[in-house]
Amino acid sequence: MKFELSKSNLEIFLLIIVYVIMWLPMQDISFIGYLDEIFTLVLLILLIFRLKINRENSIYIFSIIGFLLIGIVSTIKSEVPQSNIARLLDCFALIKLPTVFLYFRYVYSNTKVNKVIDILLFLSKIVVIVSSIFGIANLFLDFGMSYDYRYGLRSFKFFYNNPGTFVALMSVCFSIINLKKNRLSILFKILIVFNLLITLRSVAFGIVLLILLLPIIIKKGLKLYQILLTIPFIVFAGYSAISNYFIEQVTPRSILLKYGILVAKRFFPFGSGFATYGSNAARDYYSTLYYEFGFNKVWGLSPQAGHILNDNFWPMIIAQFGLLGLSFYLVFIFAILKPLFNKKLRKNSIVSGIILLSFLIISSLGANVVTGVLGVLIIIPYSLIINEKEV
Repeated sequence: MKFELSKSNLEIFLLIIVYVIMWLPMQDISFIGYLDEIFTLVLLILLIFRLKINRENSIYIFSIIGFLLIGIVSTIKSEVPQSNIARLLDCFALIKLPTVFLYFRYVYSNTKVNKVIDILLFLSKIVVIVSSIFGIANLFLDFGMSYDYRYGLRSFKFFYNNPGTFVALMSVCFSIINLKKNRLSILFKILIVFNLLITLRSVAFGIVLLILLLPIIIKKGLKLYQILLTIPFIVFAGYSAISNYFIEQVTPRSILLKYGILVAKRFFPFGSGFATYGSNAARDYYSTLYYEFGFNKVWGLSPQAGHILNDNFWPMIIAQFGLLGLSFYLVFIFAILKPLFNKKLRKNSIVSGIILLSFLIISSLGANVVTGVLGVLIIIPYSLIINEKEV
């Protein structure tokens, strides 16, 4: 494929470079750790000047602005002490995914979409081949790519800190490779399924089930009942995390859920406001509510070791923004699904889109990927896929 140096190609090149870097496990490097925030900030500025509000995208704008207004009202009414910097950081984290989605859905040039997908397709194939080789080797040798033992086997995490990020990577690789209709793509899909299975994670098992069954369930065009048919598989994939973290035993995450509901009741119907409960900012600028609830004495929730304080999503939404804020956010989530019902969208594109959104939804039940870098990394290919033409 001939590559000419032009403004358009330079933009595509920069996008690919940034996207690849965000996948690398180098979050401890200060610049890399904030790359998704810098990337989103640039897109937000472009979005403000370039987005033309119309009937189609107004539902996204309405739901996000409504959600943020609830956040402002809840912050004022609850009077929970917190720094304004923390509140701004929390607000920005919550609009990252919507900003990226809106930019690539409505601002990014359609002429660039297929070029970006072609490059991602090439990179996805390389990633699948390399990770499969290491995955097979990991079954026999322990060379630092295993996470734990399950079912008598070593789980595979590739070069990430945990298998969850690798599951996200394989979900993206599948969604891109699935757009290509040829026999070779079937081989890559088999390797992806293998990679997902050896993570030994219930989320991965759920994604595999969807990979196998969605092509059968979906014929031509997406129907509501077909979405409903996927719910049992999403529940299956998320049940393990829900059971382990919230039902079978008292864990830091179950404590976050319990007190998240308590906070929502206490500050009904608006919630406690930005940076007060369950978010990154509430952890970094340790919320006064945590001291009140005794979290400072709980492992994983204390100021010194609070690595689990932000490892949730829906408890944070419910606590900080109440039922009203939750309603607005759910409207946005359902609106993101709407493009999949476009009759002009190809079957393979629909399947790929559902796989990506399913990963986000399943993962959000036991962790917070929506406001983190994974949320950005998942929503970019989703936005491109629903805009792509025949590959």
